[in-house]
Amino acid sequence: MISRVLNSIATDINQFLRNRYNLNEDPVVISNLTGLDGSVAVDGENKIVLTIVNIEQENTIQKQNHASVDMQTSLKYMPPIYINLLVLMSAFFQNTNYYESLKMLSAALSFFQHKPIFNSQNTPGFDDNLEKITVEIVNLNINELSNLWGQLGGKYLPSILYKFRMIKFDGNYPVEMVNLVTSSQNKTAQK
Repeated sequence: MISRVLNSIATDINQFLRNRYNLNEDPVVISNLTGLDGSVAVDGENKIVLTIVNIEQENTIQKQNHASVDMQTSLKYMPPIYINLLVLMSAFFQNTNYYESLKMLSAALSFFQHKPIFNSQNTPGFDDNLEKITVEIVNLNINELSNLWGQLGGKYLPSILYKFRMIKFDGNYPVEMVNLVTSSQNKTAQK
């Protein structure tokens, strides 16, 4: 689910930037910034990179602690959970293209300003099982920003942190078969 959400949004941003700047290749990629060995993990140069930096459970939705049981199949289902993705959008450009990196980052920022909600009606390839995803900026102070880049193991790049909210992980997968007690079984057991 996470990969489909990011891919759908990245495809949409790519289409916007290709049209705006008459580009032949996709400027937005989904990637880590650094590999496990500390090397650069981004394939290519002059890219806007989307990187997941955290996954958290949405806490504004009331948590349902109870599972539901399908009376026809006797299958027990867990309720859905909602998650948020914290996605860092970084401008990974050659040193000589710093101005270009700021231009592309600004354009991507403009894209999210004009389209803060994604759903199956306004986003091609959006998963029909999702209701919608909202996008909002997460403000970091200089210490938080320093910690984030330190954890990522990279040198600071012009970037902005977004929260992609309300990704639904559906509970429509059976977790177990349950024995249903019917009223006729109760009457038999009481005799």
